[in-house]
Amino acid sequence: MSLIRYQPWPNLNRWPDEVLDFFNVVSPANVDGKSGPAWQPRVDVVEFNDRYELRADLPGVDPADVDITLDDGQLTLAGERAAPASDEQVQHQRLERVSGRFSRRFSLPDTADVENINARSAHGVIHISIPKRAKTQAVKISVAA
Repeated sequence: MSLIRYQPWPNLNRWPDEVLDFFNVVSPANVDGKSGPAWQPRVDVVEFNDRYELRADLPGVDPADVDITLDDGQLTLAGERAAPASDEQVQHQRLERVSGRFSRRFSLPDTADVENINARSAHGVIHISIPKRAKTQAVKISVAA
């Protein structure tokens, strides 16, 4: 039996970033662009009989600017949404759409056919289709005398 540490408030360590977000202040951890992604797109993971599908909401992101890489069973979806162009004649009253780098990483199951993964974009949603490999059938092996 393994020991599981009790955490009464599991999201307590996120409250400083949430407070900064509430007051529309950029988190210091993301100002330099080196500490991590500025935002993470929402992604649905769906399983069908023959495939898995990731659906990432990326409105305003050019599909050519999206990088999808696979390394050692880890699928990484990364890219950047450009910030609105600044103009001296325009004064933004409120900016709610997040811009900057983003990155999401997913561990693929053993049944994923990594050789046949494909991706397409439609209406600001990236669809990544990951086919499943055929299940191996049990084989009876006879012992020679």
